[in-house]
Amino acid sequence: MTKFLIVTQPRSGAAWFMSCLNSHPQIYCPRLPTLFSKHNLSPIKWFKPHFLTVDKSISPYYKYRSSSFKRQIAHRFNRDKLMYDFLSDLYAERHDVKAVGYKVNYSQIKKYRVTISWIEQNDVKIIHLVRDNLLKRLVSHKIARARNLMHSTQAVKPIKVRIDPKNLTEHLRKRQIRFDNYRKLFIEVLAVPFLEVSYESLLADHDAATRKVLTFLGIDKFMPLTSELVKVNPDSLEDIIENYSEVKQTLINTEFENFLY
Repeated sequence: MTKFLIVTQPRSGAAWFMSCLNSHPQIYCPRLPTLFSKHNLSPIKWFKPHFLTVDKSISPYYKYRSSSFKRQIAHRFNRDKLMYDFLSDLYAERHDVKAVGYKVNYSQIKKYRVTISWIEQNDVKIIHLVRDNLLKRLVSHKIARARNLMHSTQAVKPIKVRIDPKNLTEHLRKRQIRFDNYRKLFIEVLAVPFLEVSYESLLADHDAATRKVLTFLGIDKFMPLTSELVKVNPDSLEDIIENYSEVKQTLINTEFENFLY
């Protein structure tokens, strides 16, 4: 059985990507919250129709450590061993599938460094899911917070948000450096099996991109992968950024100019 971990950051298409993988009968990739955070970033605060969905608010690790008093004590005094046990139980051998995977955010790997050594010792493959257009990721994050909605199975009414142009280029530059640092960690430092997939490539040619992923995971049966989730934001930034002209003026003639389109 192939073990894999999707390393990403919020608003990069991970929930949609995982639900696509989970639609394959040989893959178990449940659309759970990220492994180690206590709460989801956007819990439900008021009633929503059934087709508007968000992840469960409690993460797998938090549920695991809270399931007994012994584990609660271990979380305080022997966290590394408890996390090893948690990850081993999570990836327990399944005879009905060929690959099992979950997701983790950058910040969680940084906080729970023991995850890295577990990856090394357990032949875990890494799928680095990135969103190349960092401006669209930023806008998507702001819209999700404004709507209090992470994902939906039906189209929703578009809304607009304002982006502060002050320090915008610096923000984007820091995010790009973060991407590059994690590429270096998995490719050069850990030298584990590694595949980078962009959200944009999944949209542009879904079959070709998912075929590449299936090959990486050792899945020999190709089939179209589908998701019940739909895009909730228009592609055009001009349609969803209130002060688009200010943002455009800020990014023109910078390395991030191409993010405007």
